[in-house]
Formats: sequence, structure tokens, C-alpha cells
Amino acid sequence: MMHTRAPERIDLGSGHQAVINGALVTADGPCTLIVNAGAMVIAQIEDAKTDRSSRNPREELYFSLIEKGASPYLAEEDQVRCFTLLSEIASRPISAEDEHDCRSCCTAMMESRLTDALVYAARLASHSVGPDPLRAKPRPAKQAPQRNENDCLYSTKESIGSP
Repeated sequence: MMHTRAPERIDLGSGHQAVINGALVTADGPCTLIVNAGAMVIAQIEDAKTDRSSRNPREELYFSLIEKGASPYLAEEDQVRCFTLLSEIASRPISAEDEHDCRSCCTAMMESRLTDALVYAARLASHSVGPDPLRAKPRPAKQAPQRNENDCLYSTKESIGSP
């Protein structure tokens, strides 16, 4: 596994994977990718199915979610794996920002907002690479508006125009 910001060259064998700027790239056959400066390469995986044990839990969480693509939900075994990885991340010393991202990722998964969960997982994975983490903004959770009893009320005098 390789941790780097912008390698000039990535050699992938058949079935090998890499995440480049948030896109999961899987080689159908042996190939070489030339990645220009400024690209974010989170991980390079020799074998997507057997190399899971050598990844850190942040990368594994990200890969587990990104492999699901646009699926609206996670299968039960995928949920268990993702929540286990989140608990492993949270059980280690982490920053307040990472703790927030763990909680937010967990909440997003419980609410079936996998796109948002992926944003938080990407932020966690990018923190394991080094500085300058991804700064994607997840959609705000839908909440009922807070209303004050005076918000929609007008006095009769003001609404009629009386002095």
C-alpha cells in the first residue's frame, strides 16, 4: 500500500485498485497511470479482495463505502464491517475533528445517507495520508425549523397601517 499525494506514475496489475481524487479506479488488466500534480491518491491496493488486512481502518472504511457506489443502502454484513471499522478508528487517540467525522459518518450510515457517509469516510482516510484533508461539505441533515412564537405574528395596528 502506498500513501502519497501525487505520484507521477502508478502501476496497477489486473484487478488492482487505487482511489484518485475520490474515484475508485480498478484495472481490468495491467496498466500504468500518470497522475499529474495536485491529485489526491488515498491508497493503492495490490489486490482489492485479499489486501484488506494491510489497510488501516480509515482507508478500509472509505473503500468499503466507495465500493458500494450509488447503492441506496448497505447490506447487513457491510453495515457490521463499517460500524466495526468506525469503532476501531474511534478507539484510538484521534483529534476532535476526526471524532466529529466518526460520529457524523455513523449517523449518516444509520440514516441511509451513504453519500454523506462517504464524504466523512474520505475525510477520515485523507487524515491518515497527511495534511490538507479533503474539505468536501456534506449536505446538512433535514431538521424542522425552529420557530419563535413571534415569528409569524403581526400586530393588528401594524398590519392595517394604524398609528
